[in-house]
Order: sequence, then structure tokens, then C-alpha cells
Amino acid sequence: MARAEDQERQQLGEDIVAAVQRMGVASRRVGDVFAAREGLHATDLEALLHVMQAQARDDPLTAGALAGSLGVSTGAATAVIDRLERAGHVQRHRDEHDRRKVIVRYSDAARAVAGEFFGPLTRLTDEVLGTFTTAELHTVARFLGAYTDAMARHVHDARTADGPRSAARDDRT
Repeated sequence: MARAEDQERQQLGEDIVAAVQRMGVASRRVGDVFAAREGLHATDLEALLHVMQAQARDDPLTAGALAGSLGVSTGAATAVIDRLERAGHVQRHRDEHDRRKVIVRYSDAARAVAGEFFGPLTRLTDEVLGTFTTAELHTVARFLGAYTDAMARHVHDARTADGPRSAARDDRT
């Protein structure tokens, strides 16, 4: 009986990973359509998401923190913020406790644009969530959080591995 359970678990794992991969592709496509409509680069959209999520957590995001989240230099982050500010998506504010710090905030105009575009997706998401019990949603949230953390660890490890793969292949010839 344990073998059948192991096989079922293996198949479920494969199905879940495939579903997460499809979700990643679909999510990227949604982001691509929104970015194209708004004239944003992919990095601009990612930055906007970081700013929006930080603001939702009531955790002000500085330009330096945004650079770290994006994995870019502070100069590159400043360029992203400049583009987003020109487009009306973010605003810079001085930190009320430390005037040397600049906080990046999601603008009301950006919230309206996002609401118009993502509103239908939010309704569809609510429909999907409505088909799950609270206990199931806790499990899904725990899985997605853990899986996302695992992918972030993998990206970190891959970026810090010694040298590019092509150099390793060249050594074998």
C-alpha cells in the first residue's frame, strides 16, 4: 500500500510543479500585457510590485531597499524610480524620521490604473478562492510561500556559484 501512496505523492508533486510553472507563465503574460499598455519595462513592473506590496504591509521602501529587492545597483534603481515617477506610478517622499531617506510610494493614479486592469482578474481570483475551504487556503498559502522561498534560494545559489557554466564546459574540451 505504501508504494501506491508513494506513486500518488510523486504524481501529485509533478502535477503541482507543472501547475506552478503554468501559473508562472500566465502571470508573466498578464504582467507583460499590463507593462506594454503602460509603457513599462519588465524591471519597472517588478519594482512597482515591490513598492505596492511594501506599502500594503505598511513597510516603507527606500530606493536602496528597492535596489536590493530588484538585484540591481542603486543607480539602476534610481533610473527605474525616475521612469515610474515620470509615468505617474510612484512618488518620492522624504522619510519623516530621517530626512536623508527617500521613501518610494505607489501613487493614487497608479492604483486607479492597476484597479482598472487587474480588477477583472481580482474577481476571477476571488471566484477561485471561493472554491476552497479556509483550511485548504492555509495549506496553499503555506506551500506557495515555502516554494517561493525555495526558488529564491535556488536563484541566490545559482548566482553565487563559481563562474559561468560555459567556462566549465570549455575546460572539458
